Amino acid sequence: MIGNSIFIRTIAPQTSLAAMKYSFFLNKNYKNKEGKYPLYLNLYIHNQRKRIPVELSLKLKEWDQKKQLVLKSCEYSHDYNLILKDIESRINKIEIQFRLSSQVLTVDKCAELLKQPDLTIDFISFMENEMNLKSMEYNSVKNHKSVLKKLKEYKPSILFADINEVFLQRYRKYLHQQLKNQEVTIDSNIKVIKHYIKIAKKKGLIVNVDLEQIKIKQHRSHRTNLTLSEVERLKEYYFSGFIKESHKRVLGYFIFNCMTGLRINDLLKLKREELNDEFFNFWNQKSKRQQVLMTNETCKKILEYDPELFTSKGMITPKTINETIKEIASFLGIKKHLTCHIARHTFATNYLRRGGKVENLKRLLAHSDIKTTMIYVHIVDDDVIKTMSILD
Repeated sequence: MIGNSIFIRTIAPQTSLAAMKYSFFLNKNYKNKEGKYPLYLNLYIHNQRKRIPVELSLKLKEWDQKKQLVLKSCEYSHDYNLILKDIESRINKIEIQFRLSSQVLTVDKCAELLKQPDLTIDFISFMENEMNLKSMEYNSVKNHKSVLKKLKEYKPSILFADINEVFLQRYRKYLHQQLKNQEVTIDSNIKVIKHYIKIAKKKGLIVNVDLEQIKIKQHRSHRTNLTLSEVERLKEYYFSGFIKESHKRVLGYFIFNCMTGLRINDLLKLKREELNDEFFNFWNQKSKRQQVLMTNETCKKILEYDPELFTSKGMITPKTINETIKEIASFLGIKKHLTCHIARHTFATNYLRRGGKVENLKRLLAHSDIKTTMIYVHIVDDDVIKTMSILD
């Protein structure tokens, strides 16, 4: 290990006995005002050498060259040694990744990777970084973070080289046997992981798994939605004289969304002036394209009833909507677990209940695949089957 001695390994199968050597040393040619010398990493690969500054400075009595350790005489010895172990760990990860992918590692390439976060080596770090870059709706962020949390608990560091069909099979088994997740939850988790593997492959990273072999079952959805009569109950309360002031704005946004089916991030980015006409267009964050929808009569009445909706003064967060809409449902006796995303499900199912065509709904929801839209058809079909109870 780098913290204890010079470390030697074969880098790749196609290079005969090509060795990596690395160690730390104090550069005694440079001494600062505090009498400390800069610490460097000495890296040898394929008979090439590179000296890389570690950005730590130590006095001669604080460094043990033989043991490659910062001595206890240094106030920050524990923290500094952890930094060195982290560098060592990252070097080992880089070496393993290149060796398993049969690529040739050079000193310059290794130095470049060490300067960057190890996103090209560690899948967990890559996934976390991509997640922070992505623009997602509130519920998607929550879902992706939950998947990442489980993955970290399973294994805090997962190399891209570790990811293959066997790894995914074992992880499925872990979710089922250890976490007692249902099959639909397991498939949902694997689907998110597959999504980030796909991103990694698009960015040129080597992942030893065929995306076509990662099978995700299609499960019949039991997505919560509000019936036409329940939406009418919300509308009656909204336009009534006894609505609580704390409920009014949230309910305005929620019913507006029951009429348009927007994702919450897209909804909250709308501006009041964009909604003055019969139609409005917006940038769909998920599909990455412009989309046109209609401001129907109900939407117009909602806007007239609260002049501050979709203005800077009337803006609220998805968290506020989620918290308040539950309060409203309880107050009105609607025994369903409501969130802001339920408005989208409600729009889709009620559109079909009113006789809308699934092909048109696909366009309105901006789905890339009609299979996703068909989930709502199944929900409505289930409603029809339940009407058989009228014979009782």
